Amino acid sequence: MGIPIDGKSHAKALREETTARLATARSASNDPAPTLAVVLVDPDDASEVYLRQKMSAARAIGIEVRVDRLAATIEPATFSAHLRSLSQDPGIDGVLLEMPLPHNLSREEALLAIGPDKDVDGLHPTNLGALLRGSPTILPATAAAVIQLLEREKVPLRGAHAVVIGRSAVVGVPTALLLLQRDATVEVCHSKTGDLAASLADADLIVAAAGVPNLVRGSMVCEGAVVIDVGMNRVGESLVGDVAYAEVLAKASKVTPVPGGVGPMTVACLLATVVELSLRRRSTGGDDPWHQPRS
Repeated sequence: MGIPIDGKSHAKALREETTARLATARSASNDPAPTLAVVLVDPDDASEVYLRQKMSAARAIGIEVRVDRLAATIEPATFSAHLRSLSQDPGIDGVLLEMPLPHNLSREEALLAIGPDKDVDGLHPTNLGALLRGSPTILPATAAAVIQLLEREKVPLRGAHAVVIGRSAVVGVPTALLLLQRDATVEVCHSKTGDLAASLADADLIVAAAGVPNLVRGSMVCEGAVVIDVGMNRVGESLVGDVAYAEVLAKASKVTPVPGGVGPMTVACLLATVVELSLRRRSTGGDDPWHQPRS
């Protein structure tokens, strides 16, 4: 029987570290609190609930939050102009665009409208390019959360056979690149992979980010593997991951639950990035907390 990875406790620790770092920096200056601008287009009840949770966590750290709620009927040009305006506002340290967007708005154009130095999601092409080069300054929050959990759990990555299920630019590809930079041997699987079970059979580490409920079964996982479940799928009234949790926990050494695993750490990483961007802009920041170059 494996051990659940407590994402909530690790996220709490990161938030406390971020709070202390910000407090120390501000005690040495008269700089205002970091400010995060959150943009929601046609928000529903669920998105409002998630927003309140993020706002509460942000303010506990010392981050001010500005929320812009926009109508679904907004014109694409107006929407892009609004994002550019936020990016150019010297009083804003980071811009967070909540997804998904209505069909009339382009996700790619929206990401381009947010300046790379305000892109807390780390999805601007400039930031993704830096990640590809091995010198990232802003990471996609979920990929950062995966790495944070692995490192805080002291999971050996050098030489490990890691399988990432999912090839999105938001989670799968950034996670694979970060694992490669930590000397893991990485295989990326996806919806067109012919025999997923064969790829997982001898994997030391599995990161499931395909968005398919219970895709990874216990029979597919080798004894002692570490399994990180990024999936969040609504099935009836329940929220389930990409991993059949009970089955996999019986064979793996460590597994993240859903909810309570990657999700809380993702929010903590996002807020740590806001603080990092703020400190950089005020010329009081330090080293990038997520990545140290590897030879």
